[in-house]
Amino acid sequence: MTFRYNKSMASTYKISSAYLRLILQADTTFLDNFSADLADELSTAMSQDFVEGDLVNRLFAAIADQGLISWVSAYGAQLGVSSHGPIGFAALSAPDLYTALQVFADHVETRSSGNAAAMLEEGGRLHYILEDKTGNELAGRWLIESGFLVAQSLIETIMAHPLGSQAELHFTTPKRAWHEQVQAIFNAPCHFDQADNRLIIPASWARAASPLYDAEAFRTNLAKAREIKLLLMENRSDVFELVRTRLLNHFDRRMNNSAKHQQIPGLEVLANELAMSPRTLIRKLAEKQTSYKKVLEQIRCEQAQALLRETHLTAAEIGEKLGYQEAANFGRAFRRWTKQSPASWRRQSN
Repeated sequence: MTFRYNKSMASTYKISSAYLRLILQADTTFLDNFSADLADELSTAMSQDFVEGDLVNRLFAAIADQGLISWVSAYGAQLGVSSHGPIGFAALSAPDLYTALQVFADHVETRSSGNAAAMLEEGGRLHYILEDKTGNELAGRWLIESGFLVAQSLIETIMAHPLGSQAELHFTTPKRAWHEQVQAIFNAPCHFDQADNRLIIPASWARAASPLYDAEAFRTNLAKAREIKLLLMENRSDVFELVRTRLLNHFDRRMNNSAKHQQIPGLEVLANELAMSPRTLIRKLAEKQTSYKKVLEQIRCEQAQALLRETHLTAAEIGEKLGYQEAANFGRAFRRWTKQSPASWRRQSN
């Protein structure tokens, strides 16, 4: 199966300026390698949150002109998981490897909108897929390599061993002079001229528990990552994503007891926040083949399953965190979702 992205949809992209600041901290002469005009533009860009793709393209071209074959071979050490802010901290504190990788797949565009990501499990293998959205051959290749280097670091941190021969990386780029240098960066076999870009690992690794798991840190940082994603969303008309994110963040705050007694934001509240009438919100959700009630039910189901699997909370305590005033109401809802009682589902999951 191939993950595809419609490149005609992407005319511009951005990357987080934090990447350039990290490199400048490690190499204080970094800006001295470029023309005065380019150095001035980069210096100004580093004082902002994001660097425009056009400037990134010119930066990478200038670096390549100096003979550098691979961006990550020179600066990869500065691109660790923790350099990704709330997204990186959420991934590191996630309960297992699958969830950690999913955090990056869901939020990759908040650090670099030059990539899109997806997860796929088939044939006993887990595929972490990256798609180039830059429209620039050099920038696309270097950002894909950067994304896979961070994913490799995350996997190896949780698994406590190098990727090794059980893993492999696929690149769409041809096998040219730089392939040996790229291969040296990664701790797994690399294949070029492939249909898409993907890092492939055994699916059994996905269930590996993270030694850094911290439920509160995970939820707090995931909520921050979602807020960043919302702020950066170019298509504010995607009401499904906006409603889902708003509800997810509410429940994350309930889990941390910071919104324990707050009402779940209803349809009218969300419509007001989105500057539209409730009727318009209902219509826009219907266009996505869903409704406020369906979105809320799906999130409650996901949250309930995560809490049953990852915590020792009782069913009554979980029901309270999900906004049910009576434990019996939560029990009935859970049976409707899964055809099982919370206790039976927990035993089977464990």
